[in-house]
Amino acid sequence: MRKPVLAAVPYYKTHINDYADQRCLLDVYLPDQWRPNKPTLVFAHGGGLTERDRTDDIFIMDTFTKQGIAVVSIGYRLSPQATCPDYIQDAAAAIAWTLDNIEQHGGNPNNVYAFGHSAGAYLMSMISLDNQYLAAHNHSTQNLAGAIVISGQMVTHEIVRREQNISPIDVRVDQYAPLFHVAQGNVPFFIAAGKNDMIAREQENALFAICRERANKSVEFHAQIDRDHETIITGIMNDSDPILQAILNFIDT
Repeated sequence: MRKPVLAAVPYYKTHINDYADQRCLLDVYLPDQWRPNKPTLVFAHGGGLTERDRTDDIFIMDTFTKQGIAVVSIGYRLSPQATCPDYIQDAAAAIAWTLDNIEQHGGNPNNVYAFGHSAGAYLMSMISLDNQYLAAHNHSTQNLAGAIVISGQMVTHEIVRREQNISPIDVRVDQYAPLFHVAQGNVPFFIAAGKNDMIAREQENALFAICRERANKSVEFHAQIDRDHETIITGIMNDSDPILQAILNFIDT
């Protein structure tokens, strides 16, 4: 099991509150041998914005460091202790930390990818589209090499809707929905979802990909026939996994 070279690093420069001190931390995992373009993935875990932590998906770090890619695994504040846009702002601050610091650990700051699964994919999509979040840290979406979005929410997240007293069955596309910002910026998107994913999740992601393509933006979409919401991401532990191989091709182009 890969150990981080840096663990529990605070990514905010100033104190927010005690809960942020507990959650807003990152771990840096480096490969033994880098790929030629020295890429780094900033990974945000899933969990519906209500659970899980940066150390839960160690297979992500093991898989990609073995492929010559650094992984920065991030924690972020969760509901109900935090509310939107706290989650998005946290993930943006972690990306900014990576852009500012990865070079001194051997990485290429011009080859940093926003990467997430489920709720983490929702956060990384928002940051890759709506420039305000990185701009708060003197960066922009132009500083990202790409976004790798695995089974993310492309409408306004259910937890965010709940915070607004909107019914969970009332679909919204507002300022907190990736689809609302689908034509913004030029970050290349890699999107994957399982054919047996959560209800409508494949279709949500397909709609985003179609709209992004119609806006003349770089996007590729993979609907994996034999995968559900979990196996779409855990499958990458297999070196021959088609989603893993597609991600590696995306990173290398």
